[in-house]
Amino acid sequence: MEMQMKLPKLYAFVRIASQIVTALGCIMGLVTLYPAIGMFRFSFMMGMSVAAMGAFYIVGSLTGLGLIYGFLAIVKAQVDIRNAVVLQMHMTSPKQQDQ
Repeated sequence: MEMQMKLPKLYAFVRIASQIVTALGCIMGLVTLYPAIGMFRFSFMMGMSVAAMGAFYIVGSLTGLGLIYGFLAIVKAQVDIRNAVVLQMHMTSPKQQDQ
């Protein structure tokens, strides 16, 4: 049995991909907020609806990033706990004598 368990192979990929997708979502939100400034000339409610949609994109992207980071932290904690338990069991197990 291997002593140390490593993080899953796609751990780093999921982390980088979530950062890229969040950045794209925030950029999309900012691009959506830009026309909201012009919409305020027509009516307040039209400007607020476009601004709310842009803010929704930004907040949703950051919330998704937080959820993914939380999931990855849970995975890392489980791997660390498993490694600590295996190490403790290995250190406290009685040594087998060669006969």
